[in-house]
Amino acid sequence: MIRNEPIRVLLADDDTDDQLLFREAFEGIKIKTVVETVKNGMELMDHLLKPGITLPHILFLDLNMPKKDGREVLKELKQNPELETRNSKLFYLLPKFARCWRVG
Repeated sequence: MIRNEPIRVLLADDDTDDQLLFREAFEGIKIKTVVETVKNGMELMDHLLKPGITLPHILFLDLNMPKKDGREVLKELKQNPELETRNSKLFYLLPKFARCWRVG
């Protein structure tokens, strides 16, 4: 990452209040960030697999989402060769279990 490049953060969470709080928290820190949100696991995978997408530096993943939950997303990400061949690394924070996993 280039020093002046913002940290790209992606939040996958179906709760709009949580999304708002999350954005406000990142606006309050002195590190330049770009925060994007999606509301379920299907949107997340569609977003990550867009041609030419720049992957986030950090991915915050809610475990309990409609359409595709966080556990299903993790399995799919680990098995997806398209994401494995990219240079970026994704980090998954699972707050309900207070764990952080590095995949890739």
